[in-house]
Amino acid sequence: MTLPFSQGCMFGCSFCGAQTRKRETFFNVRAHLDTACQLAERFGLTTLDLYCSSLDFFQQALPGGDLELLTGQLESIVELKERHPGLHIDLHALTRADSYNAAMSSDHVRDLVLEAGFNRFGFGADGAASVEVLRAMRKHADTLRSDLVTAFQHMEENGLTPEILYVFGIPEETPETLAETRALCGLLLETFPSSEYRGFPAKNEIPGNANWNRKGWKGSPAHQRLLDEPDQFLNLGFETLANEISHEDPEMRLLVNHYAVDMSRHAHDLGRVRSYLTVPVSSPGAPVMDERTLDGFREIAANYAPELTADLTVENLSERRAAQVCTVRSRALSGEQQDPHEHQDDEGDEEHRRAPHLVVLVHLRSPSAWPVLGKPRVCRPVS
Repeated sequence: MTLPFSQGCMFGCSFCGAQTRKRETFFNVRAHLDTACQLAERFGLTTLDLYCSSLDFFQQALPGGDLELLTGQLESIVELKERHPGLHIDLHALTRADSYNAAMSSDHVRDLVLEAGFNRFGFGADGAASVEVLRAMRKHADTLRSDLVTAFQHMEENGLTPEILYVFGIPEETPETLAETRALCGLLLETFPSSEYRGFPAKNEIPGNANWNRKGWKGSPAHQRLLDEPDQFLNLGFETLANEISHEDPEMRLLVNHYAVDMSRHAHDLGRVRSYLTVPVSSPGAPVMDERTLDGFREIAANYAPELTADLTVENLSERRAAQVCTVRSRALSGEQQDPHEHQDDEGDEEHRRAPHLVVLVHLRSPSAWPVLGKPRVCRPVS
């Protein structure tokens, strides 16, 4: 459940479609949390798992910020927790590594974070493997690799779970930087045993980000195709594999998807993954994966929908994805809603409760299909 906490970020990462290059403003956190607690108690809940809306939770600790604005919000959360002793509240937020390290240099801030109930933070690790890629993303974080190590060490020492959020595959990437990204993500997972992975193929142009109005994008064949074929907007979801819209060059598309699947499979093997990958909408014959990548994708997806993965081939991926889009469209137009438990036995239901990647938004088809064929709407994964 989302807790409106703050919006706005002083930085201007080129791929981000949120409120960048803006001063952070805070919501009435006390009122929102109190409402959530009262509703939880009314419905007999004993646990609240809340995701804070902040783009960079600790940015007030950076030069020019006012850390007291953040500590005041944390103190109000601690106070509300004391007023609702029957509720267990877990909190989760996104942060930059440099702002986390700056904030946690204060023992007072650390203690407030722990008392408030925070148990994990997701770190934007994008570009950490290459300073050139970092600069192309306009992240203003040349020391990101070392900042991540410092932050992860601190989190593990304090019983917190660090998440590796990594968007990779922007136009400035090379085969070498992608290989370095794979190596870095693997190293972080293996070095910090509580860390978890959330990795996504880049979508360099999405509505709202700095690249959307970039010269050379508007009016391009890919941009025009989005306007002519609205289903193609599904390909801008960050969980979607690299595709004709996001990566027009077939060779780079295959390479990005190879590393996306390989890293996800490694995280699955470790049991520490909080993201998933879906097949894009694609033209017949347009390459999405080679045979080696598809083998890895089948292995991942078989954990969730084995009946859909056994006969997937490089040749029929496009056809299967198109069938999913058509099924969703026809059901939406007819007003039909499918029983969410259809095609699921008891064992399958338990798997859905355990699966970390499922966010059920619309019951138009058995959710077990989504990690393989894709969700029926565009959405960046919910944290």
